[in-house]
Amino acid sequence: MLRLKIFSMIAMRQAFKLLQLPSKGFSSLQMILIIMSLGIIMMKTFSHISTLWQKDYIQYKRYYQQFNQAQSSIEWAITQQWTIPTEHWQCQELLTYQLSACIKVAGLLNGEYVIVKGEFQRFKLFHLATLYNGKLTLQQGHWLDYCPNNKSQYCE
Repeated sequence: MLRLKIFSMIAMRQAFKLLQLPSKGFSSLQMILIIMSLGIIMMKTFSHISTLWQKDYIQYKRYYQQFNQAQSSIEWAITQQWTIPTEHWQCQELLTYQLSACIKVAGLLNGEYVIVKGEFQRFKLFHLATLYNGKLTLQQGHWLDYCPNNKSQYCE
């Protein structure tokens, strides 16, 4: 009888140890799953943010390329010989460098100004200038990314 009690106590201890092992393993497994889930969420978030940054970078790069090309067109325009401007655009192009510049009389109160338009693809950059002996002189600080005339039909 004593042996049976000792044997049953040993069996109960063994069973109790077996019951404890899976619970310790289960909490470890839960912790691993939580850490993996957080890692996956963080990776997806970083991937989304990275995609947004790439799109922004591409848009800024395209904008600055177009801006610089339009500015180059204006700089090229001041080296060219121009006839007296009218109310209609008078354009010159240098196809090898994709430069395109146009001039027109500015519809401002003071009639001595000329609008110089540099363009690349659909991007346009405007600058006020004066024309003397067929050469343009840009007015400092008067570049715009919109037409300075008060009516948009004068800029088309």
